[in-house]
Amino acid sequence: MPPNTSRRPFKKQAATIDMTPLMDLTFMLLIIFVITVPALEYSTEVDTTPPKLDSEKSTEDVTRPLVIHFNKHGVISIDDNIVALHDLTNYLNNIRQSREKLTVMIRADGSRPYSEVIDILRAARHANVDSASLITQAEDQQQR
Repeated sequence: MPPNTSRRPFKKQAATIDMTPLMDLTFMLLIIFVITVPALEYSTEVDTTPPKLDSEKSTEDVTRPLVIHFNKHGVISIDDNIVALHDLTNYLNNIRQSREKLTVMIRADGSRPYSEVIDILRAARHANVDSASLITQAEDQQQR
């Protein structure tokens, strides 16, 4: 019988660990530490001086949003001051001059046409307010 040529003789393989990925990981970690350690040393300087407060302006008045009320009779009021729609842009511009950031929130009665609410938003946009929002929650009866 001819010898079986399809079988290979069994070779014993040596148990070795490929060190290349381990060396790559070691060098990558070394590079990361070399870059981050100097950055950590310089980033510990923190400015601890408190901000200066302006005694003339209350921070509450400057940061709180301005609420525009639009009632069911079509009357626009801001902080209990009645403002006509054609004067609203000028009124908001005057308030804008005294504040760094002006946020406007509009509380409109649900019975008014939505186009009138859009007119108020348009007047706020012409006054360059930073943010204009619609209040969607119902107003308490005790507040107004």
